[in-house]
Amino acid sequence: MIDIRPARPDDLPQLLALLRAEGMDNQRHGQFSPPVLVAADHDRIVGMVAALVGPPVAYITEFAVDPEYRTRGRNAVPLSLMHSMETLLRTIGCSMWGAFVANGNPLQHILSRWPGAQMAGEGQQWIKTL
Repeated sequence: MIDIRPARPDDLPQLLALLRAEGMDNQRHGQFSPPVLVAADHDRIVGMVAALVGPPVAYITEFAVDPEYRTRGRNAVPLSLMHSMETLLRTIGCSMWGAFVANGNPLQHILSRWPGAQMAGEGQQWIKTL
């Protein structure tokens, strides 16, 4: 069973490995500021979403899911992560989120079909009013 929960400090090595595997590794990742949610299959981190928050707006800074879990159960892991993050963002006073997804990111299709999300300008930038 997949559990969506806040990231803990001991998750950092797995989060970095997931980001590296998804080609999102860079030198600034040494820690994450909340909110960061993870999808855990027992002790294994299989997905994560992080946001930079300044109510009433939040910006999704990272969104990654292990390829083995992306489409399992009709995209259950990516959808659960985004639904959980939206719920959390509303709770802390955000009424809108934005995200930039690099061309070729396999999670583009999740945001392109996200209820209420709109493409904002050139590239793969998405915004949604909560």
